[in-house]
Order: sequence, then C-alpha cells, then structure tokens
Amino acid sequence: MKTVKVLFTLIAFMALTSYLSAQDNDQTWYIVDYMKTKPGMTDQYIECEKAWKSIHADRLKKGVIVNWELFAVNFPAGANTEYNFVTVTSVKGGWKGFGKLYNSWSNDYIKLVPKEKTALVQNTENYRELVKTEVLAVQDAAFNKDNKPFKYCMVNYFDVPEGHWDEYYNMETKLVKPVHQMDIDSGKRIGWILNGIAIPSAHDTYNAITVDLYDSWDNVGASTEGAWKTIHPDMSEEYIARQIEGTRKMVKREMWELVDSL
Repeated sequence: MKTVKVLFTLIAFMALTSYLSAQDNDQTWYIVDYMKTKPGMTDQYIECEKAWKSIHADRLKKGVIVNWELFAVNFPAGANTEYNFVTVTSVKGGWKGFGKLYNSWSNDYIKLVPKEKTALVQNTENYRELVKTEVLAVQDAAFNKDNKPFKYCMVNYFDVPEGHWDEYYNMETKLVKPVHQMDIDSGKRIGWILNGIAIPSAHDTYNAITVDLYDSWDNVGASTEGAWKTIHPDMSEEYIARQIEGTRKMVKREMWELVDSL
C-alpha cells in the first residue's frame, strides 16, 4: 500500500489532458493495478486478494469507493507476459474521489481483516509484484438495462494521435456506440466502456482503452447480424473502416476473466 500513497502524492502535481472532464463530480475513475504473481504463488495471491476484500468492503460502505474487482489475464499468457492479474478500484468524482480514497487510509486497516487472514494481507509482497498502476477516466459507456453480471472482458488498447482526440471520441460515441448498444440489447454483450488515460498523462504507447463486457465465452466477439447496415444503412463497409482506422491505432488486445468482486 506504500505504492498507493506515493501515487497520490504524484497525482497532486500532475494535470490531466484536455479531453478529461476533471470537474465532473459524477465521473467514474478506475485505479488499475497490474500484477505479476511470483512463481508458484498464484493460489496464494488469489487468497490474499480475497483477504483484502474486508478492507475494500469497509471503503465501499463508507462511500469511499464504488467497486473493486479482481481479474485474471487469460490472454496473452505464458512465462514472459508482463502481468497476469489486474485489480480495478472504482471511485466517483475525479480528483475529489481520489482525495477521499487517499484520506481514508489508516494504519489500523489490518483490524478490518479476519484474524485467520491477517498473515495473508501482511505478506502481500511475497505473492505478487505490482508491475504498474494506471488511472482511467470513463468517457462514455453503455450497459444492459437488467444489470446482468459479466464474466469476461475484451480490453482494447489504442494510440490516438496527438491533437485528434475529438475525432476519435466522435468515432467511438457516434459511429460505433449505437452498434454496441444493439449488441447489448440483443444479448450478445453485457456492456461497453470507453476510457481515457488520466495517469500517466503522457504515454508512449496508448492513451485510450475500450472494454467489451460479456457474460459467457460463447458470446465473446459475437455481434448482431446486420447491425451495421441497420444502424448506418447509407455507409459502405469501406467508409466505416476508414472512419474507424483513421482515428486510432490498435496497440494490443487482452482477454480478462472476472475472479472476484464486491
């Protein structure tokens, strides 16, 4: 948790890029921690994260956070992958939300953990290495009306050229989002989220992340037949492809599986 305190110290001196609506008190931000488990410690790491849940639950109860999730990175996989687990902590209110989370920290946190699990929490560093932390600001989203839970995430990392965020944002929200919504309404997908990178504010490889949510493996990548023609009947496939590919470059794609959450 020392890393978290250092992160928030740095945040106080950093500015968001212009496309992030920092003054929006309702905006959801995600703290994304990328983890690499140590050899032979995967099971212990998962149990460790579950032991931390009582601390996260206390923050949720107090309104400090709005959610916490643990994901396993299914693909890419192998010994040389940079990370194999990800935790996502959600807060509301931009900088104000981060300040609330920072000020909630107390050295007495261990008292919230059941005694039989305190050793797991105290030995967190023995089970995994924190590879990096990113902070994402939600720019737009669409979800199923029934609040149906998801199990899998297709996570897409994009590089948007400097000075072209507006074109990219309009492509995602006006051209593509209605198609996502049709997939959601037809049950092919649970939801879709568009995120901008808030921290680090300057990124060498990607500055936007979209997430496609699915309830089953069978639906991953599935789309409603004829959706594009229904939503955009006057647009050719070639025109649509140019509009999409001309606004960003795909850097990588990952498949995450939800392991645990509040």
